[in-house]
Order: sequence, then structure tokens, then C-alpha cells
Amino acid sequence: ALGAWFVICLLFLVMGLLFWKRRRLAVPFLLFSVCFFLISNALSLLFLYDTGRVVVIGDGTTSNVVFIDRFQAIVFSCSDDDYIDESTYRYLKRMGIHQINTLVLLYPDFEEYQDTVNLAEAMPVQNLLYDPDNTACRQMMEEHAAQIQPIGFGSEIQTTDGFDASFTVHDHGEKFSVQINYHGCSMLLSSCLDELRQTQAQTVFVSGSVTDLTEIKAEHLILLEKQWRPVLCDQLYETAEQEAIQFEIKKDGTCSRIH
Repeated sequence: ALGAWFVICLLFLVMGLLFWKRRRLAVPFLLFSVCFFLISNALSLLFLYDTGRVVVIGDGTTSNVVFIDRFQAIVFSCSDDDYIDESTYRYLKRMGIHQINTLVLLYPDFEEYQDTVNLAEAMPVQNLLYDPDNTACRQMMEEHAAQIQPIGFGSEIQTTDGFDASFTVHDHGEKFSVQINYHGCSMLLSSCLDELRQTQAQTVFVSGSVTDLTEIKAEHLILLEKQWRPVLCDQLYETAEQEAIQFEIKKDGTCSRIH
């Protein structure tokens, strides 16, 4: 939205320059364009301040889930994929985010780590949560986060404006679930099929390779990884490939898709 306002203001500025020789027209045009931009910028910031945003950022193979709450960014990374962190960095920068409140690495291996390190260097990380089996992660990321700790049963994330997330570990640490709530809007990010089928969450993010998603009831169902085989499902689902899937959550808990 801010980009559209900027283009409109730029058009007014160009018109003002074109009429520069006619001072009586040029000066009002220039003043109007500057005031219009400042007001629209303030309204855009107020709009972002009053809503939360959930974004699924994909690179064609896998995806990160990003929650933005009053310019605080919480990033959930489900796969050890180098390119997805670069895509996440570009999106956050475009949104005016300069630091990551919490970075959650939900995978047990840390082989493709360079872009993750680059992301943390470019955007300081306040809190880092990682899979307890991912010992290499702690060694590589210890210098890039103010606080770092492994994910355990009952681990939580909370912000000052109503966002909270709680973690559950399944199958001896091989699968996970993250129950997310924001002003009454419930979301689930999980790789555990039983948890996915039992959830009452409005928005469900499925991690990992799957073949059968029947019995899952959700308003929005999103697969975070590209599936190479057909998936059985009772409803339509989406995958984030080359563009972001974005949701806006208002303070009354209403969740709507941003197209």
C-alpha cells in the first residue's frame, strides 16, 4: 500500500516540476505532494501498528513462516534450506524490519547454514530457539543472537501485544507442533499428522512431506514444502512457491488473506 501512495506522490511531484515555470501552479503541486506523502506514510504506519501479519515466504521448494507484530518479527524456519533465509531477509527489509525478535530453527541438521548466518548478521536476533538435536546450530549461531536456547516441551514465545506460541515435541523429538494464538486467532504449525487432524485452528501450516491430509478441517491449509507426490485432502490447500502468502490479523481476531 505504501508503494502505491509513493507512486501517486511521485506523479504529483513530476507534475509540479513540469509546471515549475508557472510558479503559481508548481508550488501548490509540490506542497500538496509532500503533505500527501507524509499523511499516507503516517496512515500506513498506523495501519501496521494496529494489525498483525502472518506471511509464508517460499523459494519454490520450502517456506518460512513469519509473524510481524508492531514491527517485531518472529521467524519460524522448518527446513535446512539456504535460499529461504535470503528470501526472508529480502521480505523483512522490504517491510521496514531491521531486527528479528525471535528466530526459531525447527530442523535437526545445520548443513546449509551460510544464509542463516547472513540473516542473523544483517538483522540482529534477540532470541534464538533451535532443535535440541541440532548441536551445530548452537556452535554456529551463538555469536549471532543475544539469547539462545533449545526448544523443549512447553517452550513459549510471547510478545507485548498478544502474540503467544507454545511448542510440543512428538515421537521422541522427531516431530513438532507450534500452537500460535493472536487475539483469539488460532494457528498451528506442525509436522505431526495426529496433531494436524485433531486441531481446531483456523489456519494450519503443514511441515514436511505428506501424502494424506484427509480429516483436516481448517479455514486456511498451507503446505510449507513442495510435494513431489499427489496429496489426498478433503479441501483445497496452498503452497508458497515463488511468491508470499500473506494474512492480516486484526485485534478482534479476524484473519483475512491479503491478495
